[in-house]
Amino acid sequence: MTLRLRPRFGLRVNLPLDDVIRRFETLSVDESHSCEVYLLDRQVEMTVDPEERHYWSPYLKMLLEREDSQTVLRGKFGPNINVWSLFVAVYAVIAMIGAGGLILAPVQVQLDQTPSGLWMSVGCLVLAVLVWIVGKIGQRWAYDQMVYIHRIVCESFADTIVDDPQLEQTADYIAGKFG
Repeated sequence: MTLRLRPRFGLRVNLPLDDVIRRFETLSVDESHSCEVYLLDRQVEMTVDPEERHYWSPYLKMLLEREDSQTVLRGKFGPNINVWSLFVAVYAVIAMIGAGGLILAPVQVQLDQTPSGLWMSVGCLVLAVLVWIVGKIGQRWAYDQMVYIHRIVCESFADTIVDDPQLEQTADYIAGKFG
């Protein structure tokens, strides 16, 4: 299991950038799979169809980078932006309260008071771990859809994938990190 809340992968394909974009355009209108594909310049976003989508459904956001005659696809899986923003906000609040407790504790000690700020910080640490566990549970619930989206990308470029040990790539990465 990895500590990352937003798993990443990379794929190098032996196609120029324009051909990669055309394949994603074709994929966006292909109804043989249950995915939605959105393109914006050199960015691609994929998710499952609305009928199959749930709170934890993954989104794959990819950046397409031109490298000579090849293209590198760098992707990050994550939940819907609203879910991700909620997690970031919760972590920020927990961090601020925990930091406040760490600042308050030495002051309380100097004033011969019980260092309740320290307990507040420990409580925040426990809360942060609980939020992380909730995120990991959400990843588990989204696992099948994440593998499905990843498989569609890999199958779309199967004939052109170039092995690149510098990139975390293909199904081995996903199976190893989440399986």
